[in-house]
Parts: sequence; structure tokens; C-alpha cells
Amino acid sequence: MKKENISRLTYNVEETAIALGVSKSLLYREIQQGTLELPYHKIGNRILFSVSSLEEYLSK
Repeated sequence: MKKENISRLTYNVEETAIALGVSKSLLYREIQQGTLELPYHKIGNRILFSVSSLEEYLSK
């Protein structure tokens, strides 16, 4: 399967912050405080947000 045929399923913190119109530091702070309403997955040192969850969150 070629890379260009695979659609993205997740965004990293920087991409999610851009989509939400907030800073990365605000997003990290909300994660650390446990106040972020948007679900995320931590894999190793990476924090990933599902594209579908982000779209659902933004449609509210």
C-alpha cells in the first residue's frame, strides 16, 4: 500500500492546537490538569488525537 493512499487517523498536539485555534502550551496544560474534554491517546511520549473525535468535538 502506498503512503499517499493512507488517510490520517490522528493528529499530534501541534496539529490539534492549530485546528482548535489555541497554543500548544494551553493544550498541554489542559491535558496535565485533566480538564481537556477532547479524548486523546498517549503512545510512548506521543499524545495523539483521533481526527474523528476532533471533528465531533468541533461540531458541538
